Amino acid sequence: MKDPQNQHDERALIEAAQKDPSRFAELYELHFERVYAYVARRVRERAAAEELTSHVFHQALANLGKFKWRGAPFASWLFRIAANSISDQAQRLARESSLPPPDPAAAPGPNLEQIERTARLYQLVDKLPSDPRN
Repeated sequence: MKDPQNQHDERALIEAAQKDPSRFAELYELHFERVYAYVARRVRERAAAEELTSHVFHQALANLGKFKWRGAPFASWLFRIAANSISDQAQRLARESSLPPPDPAAAPGPNLEQIERTARLYQLVDKLPSDPRN
Protein backbone atom coordinates (compact mmCIF):
# COMPACT_ATOMS: atom_id res chain seq x y z
CA MET A 1 0.00 0.00 0.00
CA LYS A 2 2.52 2.58 -1.05
CA ASP A 3 0.56 4.79 -3.40
CA PRO A 4 -1.29 7.76 -1.88
CA GLN A 5 -4.73 6.54 -2.94
CA ASN A 6 -4.31 3.20 -1.16
CA GLN A 7 -2.92 4.94 1.92
CA HIS A 8 -5.92 7.27 1.87
CA ASP A 9 -8.28 4.28 1.52
CA GLU A 10 -6.56 2.42 4.35
CA ARG A 11 -6.66 5.47 6.59
CA ALA A 12 -10.38 5.87 5.87
CA LEU A 13 -10.97 2.20 6.77
CA ILE A 14 -9.06 2.62 10.04
CA GLU A 15 -10.96 5.77 10.98
CA ALA A 16 -14.28 4.09 10.14
CA ALA A 17 -13.37 1.07 12.30
CA GLN A 18 -12.32 3.36 15.16
CA LYS A 19 -15.79 4.92 15.08
CA ASP A 20 -17.65 1.65 14.47
CA PRO A 21 -15.82 -1.54 15.53
CA SER A 22 -18.02 -3.64 13.22
CA ARG A 23 -16.08 -2.04 10.34
CA PHE A 24 -12.90 -3.75 11.59
CA ALA A 25 -13.89 -6.78 9.50
CA GLU A 26 -12.73 -4.91 6.38
CA LEU A 27 -9.26 -4.41 7.87
CA TYR A 28 -9.21 -8.04 8.98
CA GLU A 29 -10.03 -9.26 5.46
CA LEU A 30 -7.45 -6.94 3.94
CA HIS A 31 -4.60 -8.06 6.20
CA PHE A 32 -5.39 -11.60 7.37
CA GLU A 33 -3.20 -13.46 4.86
CA ARG A 34 -0.17 -11.26 5.48
CA VAL A 35 -0.40 -11.57 9.25
CA TYR A 36 -1.01 -15.32 9.11
CA ALA A 37 1.95 -15.75 6.73
CA TYR A 38 4.16 -13.69 9.04
CA VAL A 39 3.18 -15.73 12.10
CA ALA A 40 3.26 -19.10 10.33
CA ARG A 41 6.84 -18.56 9.14
CA ARG A 42 7.93 -17.99 12.71
CA VAL A 43 6.04 -20.60 14.70
CA ARG A 44 5.79 -23.34 12.04
CA GLU A 45 2.97 -25.14 13.88
CA ARG A 46 -0.41 -24.59 12.27
CA ALA A 47 -2.49 -24.58 15.46
CA ALA A 48 -0.11 -22.12 17.13
CA ALA A 49 -0.08 -19.90 14.02
CA GLU A 50 -3.87 -19.84 13.93
CA GLU A 51 -4.11 -19.08 17.64
CA LEU A 52 -1.50 -16.32 17.47
CA THR A 53 -3.07 -14.78 14.37
CA SER A 54 -6.41 -14.72 16.13
CA HIS A 55 -4.74 -13.10 19.14
CA VAL A 56 -3.13 -10.44 16.91
CA PHE A 57 -6.47 -9.36 15.46
CA HIS A 58 -8.16 -9.50 18.86
CA GLN A 59 -5.43 -7.21 20.26
CA ALA A 60 -5.66 -4.92 17.23
CA LEU A 61 -9.42 -4.56 17.62
CA ALA A 62 -9.13 -4.03 21.38
CA ASN A 63 -6.48 -1.33 20.89
CA LEU A 64 -7.72 0.24 17.66
CA GLY A 65 -8.76 3.40 19.49
CA LYS A 66 -5.11 3.93 20.48
CA PHE A 67 -3.85 3.56 16.89
CA LYS A 68 -2.61 6.84 15.44
CA TRP A 69 -2.12 7.23 11.72
CA ARG A 70 1.48 8.18 10.99
CA GLY A 71 1.62 7.28 7.32
CA ALA A 72 3.02 3.78 7.85
CA PRO A 73 0.93 0.88 6.59
CA PHE A 74 -1.54 -0.57 9.09
CA ALA A 75 0.13 -3.94 8.46
CA SER A 76 3.27 -2.62 10.17
CA TRP A 77 1.29 -2.14 13.36
CA LEU A 78 -0.19 -5.63 13.01
CA PHE A 79 3.30 -7.12 12.45
CA ARG A 80 4.52 -5.42 15.61
CA ILE A 81 1.61 -6.90 17.58
CA ALA A 82 2.40 -10.28 15.99
CA ALA A 83 6.10 -10.05 16.82
CA ASN A 84 5.29 -9.18 20.43
CA SER A 85 2.77 -12.03 20.65
CA ILE A 86 5.27 -14.52 19.23
CA SER A 87 7.93 -13.31 21.66
CA ASP A 88 5.51 -13.51 24.60
CA GLN A 89 4.54 -17.04 23.64
CA ALA A 90 8.19 -18.09 23.24
CA GLN A 91 9.06 -16.65 26.64
CA ARG A 92 6.07 -18.38 28.23
CA LEU A 93 7.04 -21.70 26.65
CA ALA A 94 10.66 -21.20 27.72
CA ARG A 95 9.58 -20.60 31.32
CA GLU A 96 7.42 -23.71 31.20
CA SER A 97 10.21 -25.84 29.79
CA SER A 98 13.06 -24.18 31.73
CA LEU A 99 14.88 -23.14 28.55
CA PRO A 100 16.48 -19.71 28.33
CA PRO A 101 14.17 -17.15 26.66
CA PRO A 102 14.96 -16.11 23.10
CA ASP A 103 16.80 -12.86 22.49
CA PRO A 104 14.21 -10.52 20.87
CA ALA A 105 17.01 -8.38 19.42
CA ALA A 106 18.30 -11.38 17.48
CA ALA A 107 14.95 -12.00 15.78
CA PRO A 108 14.89 -10.83 12.16
CA GLY A 109 12.45 -8.12 11.13
CA PRO A 110 9.55 -8.95 8.86
CA ASN A 111 10.53 -9.93 5.32
CA LEU A 112 7.69 -8.11 3.58
CA GLU A 113 8.44 -9.64 0.19
CA GLN A 114 8.24 -13.18 1.59
CA ILE A 115 5.09 -12.34 3.55
CA GLU A 116 3.44 -10.98 0.40
CA ARG A 117 4.38 -14.14 -1.56
CA THR A 118 3.02 -16.40 1.15
CA ALA A 119 -0.16 -14.34 1.49
CA ARG A 120 -0.67 -14.52 -2.28
CA LEU A 121 -0.20 -18.29 -2.13
CA TYR A 122 -2.92 -18.56 0.54
CA GLN A 123 -5.22 -16.44 -1.62
CA LEU A 124 -4.61 -18.69 -4.63
CA VAL A 125 -5.18 -21.86 -2.60
CA ASP A 126 -8.48 -20.41 -1.33
CA LYS A 127 -9.60 -20.03 -4.95
CA LEU A 128 -8.95 -23.69 -5.80
CA PRO A 129 -11.94 -25.99 -6.13
CA SER A 130 -12.41 -28.00 -2.95
CA ASP A 131 -11.24 -31.37 -4.38
CA PRO A 132 -7.57 -30.43 -5.15
CA ARG A 133 -7.14 -28.97 -1.66
CA ASN A 134 -7.78 -32.36 -0.03
